[in-house]
Amino acid sequence: AARDLMYARIAFEGMAAELLQAPIWPEHRHFGSEMGQANYLDVLARIGFADSVKLGAIVGGWIALIDLVRPDVIVADHSPALLLAAHIRGLASVQVGSGFTMPPLDYDRLPPIRADRAAIMPEERFLSTAVQIAGQYGSWIPKSLIEILKTDKRVVFGCPELDPYAPFRREALCLPPEALPQFTDPPVEPRLFVYLGSEMPKLDQVLQVLTELNIPLEIYLPGV
Repeated sequence: AARDLMYARIAFEGMAAELLQAPIWPEHRHFGSEMGQANYLDVLARIGFADSVKLGAIVGGWIALIDLVRPDVIVADHSPALLLAAHIRGLASVQVGSGFTMPPLDYDRLPPIRADRAAIMPEERFLSTAVQIAGQYGSWIPKSLIEILKTDKRVVFGCPELDPYAPFRREALCLPPEALPQFTDPPVEPRLFVYLGSEMPKLDQVLQVLTELNIPLEIYLPGV
């Protein structure tokens, strides 16, 4: 089940795979603080996980697919609503993904990405919405958000240097399944790639300094 069937068709070309349309989240706008991603809760807030109407629609779509396919196990790549649906239907599940999309789950609460900023919405808000949706199916009721996100197995791809949860991570990280690129000597002419978010302190000054460097630059500013 894929969000983008066109690219899924390319990726699975030549394989005996039946492709189904995954539920797609409705457009959602969070009204309130939008100071950057301080916690995985901010990711959930921005897709509408705390909106009972939108969460109910997506979970219902996943449950319809589950009842149609009747899988023995679910492998999910950053699909929080699917994890809730899997729990509701009592299915075994495995989650795969990057360190950013898979925060550590061996604490009472989700750990922060940034210590200087609180999440834009409290964890209890997400839990109450999930409880409401699960209650509509009269079965499993989550006791915490951690319980919703927990799966039978987890495979986290990444390296400690790029893991936003490195201070909290207790589970092992795996290298990507693809072969690592061969080492190449740096070019004679240096080049610089810059990836900065709008939450970067003094962003204007940083950009001004970068533009004064006498080397080729490629700058990506998501959300700016």
